Amino acid sequence: QDVLEACLTLREKFIILGLRSTGMSPKDFVSLKIGQAYIKEDLARDEARIYIERRGIKEMTRTQVFFDLEATKALKDYLRYRRDKLDEKITDETPLVRSEHATEAGEVEAITTGQLGRLVSEIGERAGVKITPKIFRKYFRTQCGNSIGRKNEHILIMGGWKIPGAGPNYQYPSKEEMLDDYIKSEPFLRFQKPQAEESEEERNLRTLKDIARSLNMDPLEVFKRKTKDKPLTMQEKREALLAEITFVKQRMRTEPAGGGLAYTQALAKELGKVIADAIRETKEQLKQQ
Repeated sequence: QDVLEACLTLREKFIILGLRSTGMSPKDFVSLKIGQAYIKEDLARDEARIYIERRGIKEMTRTQVFFDLEATKALKDYLRYRRDKLDEKITDETPLVRSEHATEAGEVEAITTGQLGRLVSEIGERAGVKITPKIFRKYFRTQCGNSIGRKNEHILIMGGWKIPGAGPNYQYPSKEEMLDDYIKSEPFLRFQKPQAEESEEERNLRTLKDIARSLNMDPLEVFKRKTKDKPLTMQEKREALLAEITFVKQRMRTEPAGGGLAYTQALAKELGKVIADAIRETKEQLKQQ
């Protein structure tokens, strides 16, 4: 989160969010153009997430990934600034991230991998951390693995890594299949700002809401009661959390991607302190009776 706040321009913000949300290699990232398959179409349709599908620079690799909600908004803001403020003509050959200076002929060129690396390092220095574009690639693979399972081949496809044993006739998944897994990974890819004032239970509730949203569930549904005006007691909240763990576990077991059960177990562990507190308070109340 500090890295994102250290960005001074729309260009810098899109670079950080774009690298974070795709896990693309620096070479692949700087080669992206407006006219590339699906990018132009998704921009024209004002899609919430922009789909990227391309052959990797490395042989026998293919990338199928998305710019997430934040990165897509950042790209739209960046392109609007270039068009309206810099009077840049946006064409199919327009690079997603341009070099800071145009050529002598007035042409816009893509940022180079060297320029990208230096810029990311500068942003990191402002935030007080040491980062490179490749760090976001490792971050992407780790966070996606935490959400959909480390052995899931979709992670390799999203990051443009080579799939072991995949030949010329390998059947790649559809855009819709990739989107399902990507949406599950989104909460894990977001930068989280430390909140010292946040209580343990508030953090547990926020975690629960994130996974609910990633499954297209209403995060408030679990707290609804027939008596709408009656405030929930702490015990009712705990009971609702336990019920939600069971519901999410059942829901994620039916998902084709796998890895859902592992996350549900992690979620249960995360909420363990809340449950332990409830048991301890109950015992204390029994002793006082």
